[in-house]
Parts: sequence; structure tokens; C-alpha cells
Amino acid sequence: MLGDKIIALRKKSGWTQEDLAEQLNVSRQSVSKWEGGQSIPDVEKIIQMSQIFDVSIDYLLKEEYSETQEKVEVDFNEKPLRTISLEEANDYLDKSESAGGKIAFGVFLCILSPFLLMLSLANRTAIWFLISEAFTLSIAIVVLLVMVASAVGLFITGGKQLEAYEFLETEIFETKYGVTDMVNKRKREYERSHTRLMVIGVMCCILAVLPIVVSSILVGTEGIVFLGVALTLILVAIGVYIIIETEMKWSSYEKLLQEGEYSRSKKASRGFLEPIAGVYWLIVVAGYLGYSFLTNDWERSWIIYPVAGVLFGIIAIISETINKNKLDN
Repeated sequence: MLGDKIIALRKKSGWTQEDLAEQLNVSRQSVSKWEGGQSIPDVEKIIQMSQIFDVSIDYLLKEEYSETQEKVEVDFNEKPLRTISLEEANDYLDKSESAGGKIAFGVFLCILSPFLLMLSLANRTAIWFLISEAFTLSIAIVVLLVMVASAVGLFITGGKQLEAYEFLETEIFETKYGVTDMVNKRKREYERSHTRLMVIGVMCCILAVLPIVVSSILVGTEGIVFLGVALTLILVAIGVYIIIETEMKWSSYEKLLQEGEYSRSKKASRGFLEPIAGVYWLIVVAGYLGYSFLTNDWERSWIIYPVAGVLFGIIAIISETINKNKLDN
């Protein structure tokens, strides 16, 4: 009965096992054992719990149901928290790693999709392909659309894999005994690899500007500049692929531990930006394709994507600031 009462009182307070453990200066495993009836807290901890829950010691120790207990249990049933088992945690980590690879490769395809188009524009005489310029451009556009469509397919399949665990990003939940230790161990083992991959990915993105600088300043001809852009796309695509894949794996640990960007304090505002992002990027893609087809200005329209990325960063900051102010008020 004591274990049931601790669960009910903790739920009423909106605390996780980690929160209660911190209040009592004990481990989460101790709280889990108390609630599961595997052990009993000592007298000092019972006194502390009576104080922080604002109930009597008699209520905690006596088996009889009281009016207070019934009220607590009603509150608990109204707002249950999801619980993640060790099996579910392992399943999520495996699926997150698999989906991360698919989503990262989808982004890789999106970034690299104008590559053949840049090569076609770099070689307007069509000597490389021994076919007409118009036909070369047509092939390049078809390849671009096929790569974007393939990327969308990867996004959908990757998202479907994680669909059952979407609540980890926005809801407060609990983990069963052993989950926190397992996730912390895997996170520590991956930490060095994560840091190394992030450095490599960021370096690729930074160095990606070199082909454009070299081709435009040192050579200056239009064809070489487009070739520089094509090489830049390759470096950016590789860098972003590495960053997304390793960051998705790292974030899966933080989601289960409810740390960093997935802490309880930040979950309320996380879902606020997602609908904006979906609509925004649909508009960007439609605008890019519409403008490019109507003006046939494929040589310059690619600039829409980097500009849109910068603007989205500004929108994200503004949106999160507005939402934070609403939550504070």
C-alpha cells in the first residue's frame, strides 16, 4: 500500500521518479523499488515524504483508505504518464538509428539534386555529353525531381518507423527500472564518436565554400563557377549527412533521458514550430520549382534554398520566443 500511495502522491505533484529521488536525495532506483514494493523507505525518508507531499505519516503507513487517498487516486487516473520499459527503450534506439540513416540520406539527395544541373550549365557546349544542351538540361531537371521524390520517400518511411515514439519529443514520461542506466551507458559509449563526427560534418560544410571562391576569384569563367557550385553541393551534402545521422542518434538518448532540448521545460514549445516548418518548406520548394520553370533561370534559382534556410532560422527564433512568452504569462 505504501508503494501505491507514493505513486499516487508523486503523480499528483506532476513529478517523475527522478524528481522525487532528487527531493529525497536518493537514487531513482530506490524510488522505483519503493513503488514496486521491493523495499521500504527508512523512517527519515517517510518523514521527508510526509512533508513534501503535505500528508500525515499515518496516511503513508496505515493501510486504510482515507478521503485524501481517494482524491489523490482520482487525480492520478485523470493524468496518467506514459512509462517506457527497457524493451521499448532498446526498440526505440534501434529504430531511431535506422530512421536517422534514411532521413540523413534523404537530405543528402535533396542537397545534391541540382548537381547534374550545375554540370550541365558548366558545359554549355555539351562536349562532355556529346548531346544537345537542351536535352542535357532536361535530363538534369528530371534527375533533380527524381532525387527529391526519392528523398521524400525516405522521409516518409523514416518518419513511419518513429511514429509510435513521437510522444517522446513533447510529452513527459517515466522510465522503468534499468532504462536510465542502459541509456546513459550507451550515450557515454557513443559520446566520443558523436563529437568526432560532428567536427567532420561541420568542417565539410565550412570548407564547402572553397570551390566557389577558387572558381570565381582565381578562374572567373562562368562554366568553372558552375563547376565550383557542383563541388560545393557535394561537400555540403556529405557534411549535412554526417551531422544529421549522428545528431539523430545522439538526440534519441537525450529524448529517453529527457535532457537538453528534450527536457520537460522545453517540451511545451517544441511542438509549436513543427506545423510552421512543414508549411514553410512546402512553400519554399513550390516557389523554387515554380520560379525556375517560369523563368527558366535555373542558374540562379538555387540560391533560394540557402536564403530560405537563413530565414527559417530567424523564424524559429521568433516563434520560440513568442511561445515562451505565452507560456510564461
